[in-house]
Amino acid sequence: ARIDWRAVWPVPLLILAVAALGAGLFMAFMRAPKDDPAAPLVEVRAAVDNADYEAAIALLNTKLMTPMQQGLLSRDQQREFYLLRARSIYQGQEKLGVRRPENFRAVLADYAQAMKIEGPVETADIASRSIAHLALGQIDEAVALARSVPEKDAALRLDLLRRIIRSNLAGQDVHYEQTLALLSEVAAMPGQSADDLAWAAARQTELRIAMGYYDEAITKLLRVIPTLGEVGAAARGELFYLLGQAYYESGQFLPAQKQLELAMRALPQFDPLRADGLVMLGRIQQASGQVEAARELFSEVYNDFPGARATLPALFGKAEAAGAMGDDEAALVDTAALLEAMKGLPPRRDLTPTRVGQSLMDRQVDRFTRGDFRRALQYAQASKSAYLLMGEDAVPPDVHLALAESARRLAEQILEEARTTEQGRISIEQVSPVTAVEAKKLLLDAGGAYRAHARTVVVTDNDAYLDSLWRAADTFDAAGDREASREGFQDYLDGAPDSDGRRPEARFRLAQTFHSQRQFSTAASIYRDLMQGRGRGSSLDDPALSGNFVGPPEPLRADDQQDTGLWADRAIVPLAQCYLADDTTSNDEEAESLLRTVLEGTLFSPESVEYREALTALGEYAYRVARVEGDAGSIRLLEEAVSRYPDHPRRAVLLFKLADSNRHLAVQIAEELTKNMPSAERQRLSEERRQRLRSAMTLFQTVIDAVQSRPARLLTDLDKLHKRNATFYVADCALELEDYATAIKLYDTAAQAYAADPASLVARMQIVRAYVKQRRWNEAGTANERAKRQLATLPDSVFESPDLPMQRRHWEAWLEADALIQQRRQAEASAAAGGAP
Repeated sequence: ARIDWRAVWPVPLLILAVAALGAGLFMAFMRAPKDDPAAPLVEVRAAVDNADYEAAIALLNTKLMTPMQQGLLSRDQQREFYLLRARSIYQGQEKLGVRRPENFRAVLADYAQAMKIEGPVETADIASRSIAHLALGQIDEAVALARSVPEKDAALRLDLLRRIIRSNLAGQDVHYEQTLALLSEVAAMPGQSADDLAWAAARQTELRIAMGYYDEAITKLLRVIPTLGEVGAAARGELFYLLGQAYYESGQFLPAQKQLELAMRALPQFDPLRADGLVMLGRIQQASGQVEAARELFSEVYNDFPGARATLPALFGKAEAAGAMGDDEAALVDTAALLEAMKGLPPRRDLTPTRVGQSLMDRQVDRFTRGDFRRALQYAQASKSAYLLMGEDAVPPDVHLALAESARRLAEQILEEARTTEQGRISIEQVSPVTAVEAKKLLLDAGGAYRAHARTVVVTDNDAYLDSLWRAADTFDAAGDREASREGFQDYLDGAPDSDGRRPEARFRLAQTFHSQRQFSTAASIYRDLMQGRGRGSSLDDPALSGNFVGPPEPLRADDQQDTGLWADRAIVPLAQCYLADDTTSNDEEAESLLRTVLEGTLFSPESVEYREALTALGEYAYRVARVEGDAGSIRLLEEAVSRYPDHPRRAVLLFKLADSNRHLAVQIAEELTKNMPSAERQRLSEERRQRLRSAMTLFQTVIDAVQSRPARLLTDLDKLHKRNATFYVADCALELEDYATAIKLYDTAAQAYAADPASLVARMQIVRAYVKQRRWNEAGTANERAKRQLATLPDSVFESPDLPMQRRHWEAWLEADALIQQRRQAEASAAAGGAP
């Protein structure tokens, strides 16, 4: 095949043309000007010139940061980047009136980066760096930069040095040597005007006052003021003000007031120094007892000079004056505003957190002494807030102690007032929930404050440390915080020396906390140790083992601090209670022996709490034994307890157990009556049985009334259980006394009151029995069917509760009644069938 060259010859030419075009485009692209990565610097300069510092910073961080990081900027451009950003941050916060340490640190960091690259240094940048160092408290660096300002800008150098001097004089540390040298340097500068000399004299006076050289300051000013010649009103007014301040600080109030009044006439109307003068005049009025006039002056400054340096001292004076006038509410409001305003401010010599805190503590002591514990607590809390401005560890020990004492006394006061009513004194359990919660919170706060006080004096004052540990534990115990109380008493025992006279009580109360938490074994161990470690005159010879009585204790001598004395004796009853409450019965006889030792009356009088608790514990133990073994010995003990102690905190429980003991004894007598015996004995027992049942009815009703009379919020589960069972048992007693109408009425009331309770089945069963006893067969049959329907709805598990007022004899009696009903029905059916046609 042949190729047609005339048809294909243009193709190579086309390819060459395309190649030539591509090469041309490539060369054009390579020769085209590239985007300048530093171009945004122009925009940044414009933004800075227009004082749009926020936009300048945004451009630097968004458009120039990446080229900076990629190394695309020249060294001069990098230097300009850092300088522009430093200037923008510095001028930006100046424009906004903000002076934040982190901003000053950022400014100095950027200037430091810029200074690493050689280049011209502008005087404005030197000034900005000096001011930034000054703001961060870096005085030496600020001074060095100020002194490096060129001679051509001497006015700026003078301004910077003056700024440093003013900052030193306003701060807590006046840097005496440095400030004095700077003042001399400023005074020696050529071309000083009269106002400049007045300014230097004023600053020298401030320095002398700050260092406490009041007489020297007065003498110097009295000599200098006449020599200054013509000075401006503001400068002359400031000198008069400082002279008045020197007189005031030296305690010479009359000449101070005179000089301050001269200053007020000389100073321009809106000069901020007028506010300082008015505050000092207020202080003079305050010191001379004209508190109301002082308060008006402080209020004038606070209202008319917002933002002035004297505004916060005026607010402080206003709060002090209000407190002195008894307007505590206003004083505390002003104090709260003052403390809020002081947050984050640099320290100042004329208004320190310590000064505010001490003033508030003076007011706290006054209110506490007067018995106004609520206000005393509020002032102590405000004082703590003042010291916290300096940090957690800045709160002095006396503030923690004042918080603790005020809170505890206020809690006690609140509870005492709540317990005193027109009807008489009520128990602490009867106070309102609101009062109880408030008192508990105060006690918990007091315990925490005592503990904080102990921590602050642990190194410096061991006696105060131990005393506060004790009070913390005692207060937590009063608040019902058993865990904190236990820790407190344990801390006390860990820190107290063996010779400490309160160690026995601490051990006893530590045992009580374990006891209240049902840790009976641990509590019993501590009680036993107390008793075994008793010193001379021991009432028990190894009582935890034998319980044998030896003799009465001897009086505890003050110099025999290690003798466990009273606390060993007081441990007897709670040790017995722990034995009776634990999971074993092997130590119950030992517990009984310990309790009978107390009831012999040699250790404690019958009026004592120990005797009362021993009597009731033994009575309740006898009641428990009687329910199992049939002994009636509990009745005498419980009767003595309820008659001897009408205000017993567990009176309802004791009454129930006494009633139940009488009921059980009546049941035992009924069993005895089934035996053969002489008729006289039978008659005696029958009468005793009826008497026991009547006593039980009366006592059960007393229990019901006692529980019903108490507020529902104060009722425990045990109270509710005793009320329910007493409601059924009082009906049981009426039934046993053959008062069937009363019994049916009482059972019906009980069934309705506890309709949702399985115990209501007992009432229905007993109602059947009462109708059968009366041979009221129709009512008996109806009641019997009702009881059976209820029984069918109840699971067997409900009858396993030991607290249910239902015993085997109730089932037996119902079974017997049911059998009689069935027999009656069968007899009626047979009779009907036999008589049918």
